[in-house]
Amino acid sequence: MSAQIQKVTDARRSALGDTPARGRIGQLLDSDSFVELDGLMKANGQPTGVVCGYGSVMGTPVAVFAQDSTESSGAVGAAHAAKIGKVYDLALKTGVPVIGIYDSKGAKLDEGVTALAAYGDMLRQLNNLSGVVPQLSLVLGTCAGTSAMLAASSDFVIMSEQGELFVSPDSTDGGGKAGNAAKAGVAHVVCADDAAAIERARKLISMLPINNLAPCPISNYSDPAGEAALQAACENMAAATAEGVAAAVCDSGSAVELMSAFGTA
Repeated sequence: MSAQIQKVTDARRSALGDTPARGRIGQLLDSDSFVELDGLMKANGQPTGVVCGYGSVMGTPVAVFAQDSTESSGAVGAAHAAKIGKVYDLALKTGVPVIGIYDSKGAKLDEGVTALAAYGDMLRQLNNLSGVVPQLSLVLGTCAGTSAMLAASSDFVIMSEQGELFVSPDSTDGGGKAGNAAKAGVAHVVCADDAAAIERARKLISMLPINNLAPCPISNYSDPAGEAALQAACENMAAATAEGVAAAVCDSGSAVELMSAFGTA
């Protein structure tokens, strides 16, 4: 019996071991707040390529999933989609925001139309949540094909410069790179690396209502640049910048610019 228990313990440790996906969730969520769902689920004896669960961000409860590119390149199949579907169901039942971390090369080819149907289920669930709870997409690796449609259907898309976002491969220079996604208006924010993107997501989610029935969050704040700076901007609008006016109006350090590169050459 002890040998059997040890075997189960070893299998659990292997299944729940450290991966980039769990590391990203650890950076995103408050310390020790993550509760994993279906951590031992397998697909034909192999890990599903996605880590799912719930926790909190600066005290705000959230549901979260992170694709794991170290397991079959994060390929999406029926089991992978079913786990993410439970995250969407949890968000719908409890009214908490959803944060998805994308890093997958695409669908499981050996599952054929089953994988395509799984994508369809995820799109349906995501769109059923639209306008009900905030949804954030963190694109930190490859986000291709229907996954790109999923990510772009959320309220905010935050990318690292290492991320790629495209429906089909693009032969043009920089095709699916973060810079092009930002210019096209698909990516709302582009950050230098994973850590900066995750930190920006933490800040943004803490500023949003938890769902469509909740009031806006209230927090401590520092005064903006002050009435003098705003008055100076008003008196000399020709020299004023949008950034300067925003800094003068908003609480100190609270302004988050979105789509700054949209429409640029």
